[in-house]
Amino acid sequence: MEIRDISYHNCVPFCNIVIDENGIGAGVNDLLQGSKGFMSNSVALELPNTQQKEVIRKGKPVLMTDKDNFKNLKAQCGFYLAEKIQNRLIAIEDVDYQTKEKIIEELEQLKTKDAEKEGKIQLIPKEEMKAALNGESPDYLDAMIMRMYFELQIENYNYQ
Repeated sequence: MEIRDISYHNCVPFCNIVIDENGIGAGVNDLLQGSKGFMSNSVALELPNTQQKEVIRKGKPVLMTDKDNFKNLKAQCGFYLAEKIQNRLIAIEDVDYQTKEKIIEELEQLKTKDAEKEGKIQLIPKEEMKAALNGESPDYLDAMIMRMYFELQIENYNYQ
């Protein structure tokens, strides 16, 4: 399996590999024991020591944690990615001009769905992203969003 070879060549243990479990990824995750399966629609992570924030739901103030505020794990990781980018805490180096432009184009699709409505924070659907990208899947964006799972885990660990 090519993933095993790349992992071995780059000294990356399987526990540092995240696999998109939607579709055929579930089988790949089973073959790479120790890898992390990422289900976009799974529940957002509960991060210990996070402060409750007051938000308005249906016209009333409610205290919520980050987990309660996001529709799913993908939204939580997507917004964490946007925060890292806005604070210039992420860099992608050594890519050619064409790849850089594609990454930028995909990152521009990292948008809130129904931002003006009350309710849990969510990203625009992948189909909407694909339409804006002329039918192409936002593969780089998906990979960066899934990578944030590990960043949330590291930050979570550092709080303890």
